[in-house]
Amino acid sequence: MFLKTRIVLLFWVSILFLGLHSCKKYEEELIPNNVPPPDSTISEVLMQTYINKAYISILGRKPTESEFSEGFALVKQGNLNEASRLVFLDIVMAKPEYYPHVYDLARQELLNDLDTAEVTFNKTLFEYLMTLPENAAYVGQLQAEVNRLDSVQRIPSLLATNQPFVVAKMHKYCVDNYFYDQLNMGTFNFVTSCFEHFLFRAPSDIELYNGSRMVDGFSGTLFFEEGGTKNDFLTIFFRTGDNYFHGQVRELYQRYLFREPSSEETVELALQYRNTGDYKALQKKILSMDEYVGLN
Repeated sequence: MFLKTRIVLLFWVSILFLGLHSCKKYEEELIPNNVPPPDSTISEVLMQTYINKAYISILGRKPTESEFSEGFALVKQGNLNEASRLVFLDIVMAKPEYYPHVYDLARQELLNDLDTAEVTFNKTLFEYLMTLPENAAYVGQLQAEVNRLDSVQRIPSLLATNQPFVVAKMHKYCVDNYFYDQLNMGTFNFVTSCFEHFLFRAPSDIELYNGSRMVDGFSGTLFFEEGGTKNDFLTIFFRTGDNYFHGQVRELYQRYLFREPSSEETVELALQYRNTGDYKALQKKILSMDEYVGLN
């Protein structure tokens, strides 16, 4: 009897224990700063937007259907990572319209969208004036104008060579011609316009004085370099110091990102451009940024 009672008692104790255990309440524990990892997939809409935006930025037009399909397949395979962006940008910049578009932007900004037919007409006119006896005293000046316009005509073929600093040479030819002189008449205006177009600032009084002396054929010092001709001024302006290269970084940041670069960004990219003369590499650095893509 005692044994039977003990067994029954143990049975009910076990049932009670199991019941209490099954009713145990679990609370969710929150761990501070424990955030889930970001989603590594990029939306297809963002990829499509990037392809269209890059074509417009680089070539001034949207991609064709085949170009879009090729670009989309490429960046999707790499999930729009930096490597896939750079390969894609190389393909776009290899298009035959790349350099003509670079020149179009320069003509619009610097030469009031100068037409090539107008260049040809004025060059022919100067050549004709050289043949007139009454202009014999001015043949040297007229020939100089012909030579400068000839440089303007050679800009497309020059750009096609893809030489280092080829865009800087284009800029030099765009401001060293009859038409730019007419738009910015007078030595002071010419020097000031170069500073404002490329350095985004007016020249200091000493820069304006020395730059004007060079342009007028007198000795002067600009950016710690001496010169005595207009060509000296332009050579120093576009190749000496960091000024022009800083300006190019600022121009591309404003064009593509709609903001000014930081001091660190300016110094880094200007140094890269000055050391390599690779304008495409400068563009690619900006056009492959997360900020341009729209990931920031």
